[in-house]
Amino acid sequence: MKVAAKLSGAFGLLVLLFGLTLVYHVRTTRHAVTMGFELAGVFARLEMTAAQQLDDLDRLEETASKYWITGDERYRARFHEIMDAIDGSLRRIAGMPLEGREREEFARLEALWRALPVRVFLFEAAVSGGDRDGGAAELDRLQQDLTALRLQARRLGGASREGIRRRLDSSADAARDAERVSVAVALVTLLLSVLIATLIVRSITESLRLLQHGTREVAGGNFAYRIETKRKDEFAQLARAFNRMTEHLGELDRMKRDFLSNVSHDLKTPLASMQETSRILLDGVPGAITPKQRRLLELNLQSGQRLSAMIAKILDLSAIEAGSPLAEVRRQDLLPLVRHAAEVAASALAEGQLRIHLDLPDHPVLADCDAERIARVLDNLLENAA
Repeated sequence: MKVAAKLSGAFGLLVLLFGLTLVYHVRTTRHAVTMGFELAGVFARLEMTAAQQLDDLDRLEETASKYWITGDERYRARFHEIMDAIDGSLRRIAGMPLEGREREEFARLEALWRALPVRVFLFEAAVSGGDRDGGAAELDRLQQDLTALRLQARRLGGASREGIRRRLDSSADAARDAERVSVAVALVTLLLSVLIATLIVRSITESLRLLQHGTREVAGGNFAYRIETKRKDEFAQLARAFNRMTEHLGELDRMKRDFLSNVSHDLKTPLASMQETSRILLDGVPGAITPKQRRLLELNLQSGQRLSAMIAKILDLSAIEAGSPLAEVRRQDLLPLVRHAAEVAASALAEGQLRIHLDLPDHPVLADCDAERIARVLDNLLENAA
């Protein structure tokens, strides 16, 4: 998976978790608020209805007493109007969302109310028939029934308040649960964020470490180094490009060494012929030469020797890069090497009106070294000084 896809997936997961938590929290809060409004409305209606019922029951008892005393039909009509009002309030309560004990208490209240018309009929019959004693007895029974209704109405009010408190507690519990869930999801999201960030950072740093190590190897001349990876992301593409680059650099390095080695070998043969020709002329084999000609031939031979030394350096460099051990270390006296280097460089330095002054000790200066390489070091020093 690509790094961009990993990052996108990780941030997408975090956003999803935060979004789900927010939706859950908002829905729970909205539900709690809605329930609060509903409970407030139900409570208000119940309180108003219960208070109205108690007031209507008191007026009903008062009107019944007046009807028994006066026998006036207007009190009888008023009595039935109040009963209709109470009946309407009971129907409204029946349409409200009652639960548990509220429903039970309402059922008892409704049963008492449904039994009341029989008591009212007997009371009205006794009063309208002129039976004072019977009317008084029926009035007393009616008042007892009305007292039972008032008591049951108060019980219904208490059950309603208890139910409202229970719903409010449930709403508060839901809000607390939402808070706990939100905190838990936030903690889980935080842990996931840390874990995902750690995995992604570790994945990136491991790839960078491999690339950094490979860069150091190539900088040190190890063009055979390859970055091995089993990943399939951008770093794997970078590793393949790095391997192709090192392979190309290694091929160029081999071509360079081969070219230098071949050219150096090709130059050694004609250069050796030129030097040998100069020696033959200096030895006078073809005939005598003038001092000026001898001087020119000596300079030519010295230049050839210097060129031969340069070619030897190139060959040695190629061999060293190829890993060939060329050094032949033996105990050597450094003084003869210094004198020889001074004699070889003297003629070249004389052209620039320069001369070498040697200040050497009388005793040998011994060192474990490769004499030929030390001689080349001395030649380079003198050539650079010139």
